[in-house]
Amino acid sequence: MFLIYRDSNESPPDILLLTAEEIRHARARRLSEGDEVLVGDGREKRWSGLYTPDPPGVRIDSGVAPLVVREPELILCTALPEGKRWDWLLQKSTELGLTCLQPLNCERSERRDFSRERAERIFREAGAQAGRFRLPRINDILLPAKLPDAFPDSTRWTVLDPEGEPPATGGEAEPRGASEGDAKRARAAIVGPEGGFSENELNFFQSRGWRAEKLAGGILRVETAGLAALAYFQILERSG
Repeated sequence: MFLIYRDSNESPPDILLLTAEEIRHARARRLSEGDEVLVGDGREKRWSGLYTPDPPGVRIDSGVAPLVVREPELILCTALPEGKRWDWLLQKSTELGLTCLQPLNCERSERRDFSRERAERIFREAGAQAGRFRLPRINDILLPAKLPDAFPDSTRWTVLDPEGEPPATGGEAEPRGASEGDAKRARAAIVGPEGGFSENELNFFQSRGWRAEKLAGGILRVETAGLAALAYFQILERSG
């Protein structure tokens, strides 16, 4: 599968030219004229086209409707790990179905900034490799106390804490204000920095009724905890 993305609210043109980087990938994959190339909008739509080598591009039949696949809303609210561990988290979380990354500025955070351009490039590269219909979005960094204002009331929140309880059977407790018929709510995991959440932050989460859970017997690094949460959410989505 050769998948590229175009950020557009409209259908791609009948002839879509490849970028220099995409041309390098096409040549490395030894694409021949007429080979299938998939064009995604990163918002759950995907069109099928045929590769044209001169000039390098994709011929798309605009009369054919795109394939649409709905992906569950999986949110990761996390402190930023240092160095290449941040890039690794961006890449692997995309492979595990992340739809929204919310960076956190916690009281004990060591790192408090990131490059949006670099993050979005990693999302695209990892999304193409994983065959994602929907690419993650990344928000501006927030204090943990601002999370309720940034996401719907129906969001299912899980706080990752090595002192928390084992995962509840069937997932997290029901969110406040949720109705029984509201089947497909967003799931969100909150991951703190290397030094853990402060007492104030933990008290805030508790005041919101957000369940603190541990997904392993020991203490996980920031990026490991986030990926474990996403894998856990994927299991919950597929089991019920």
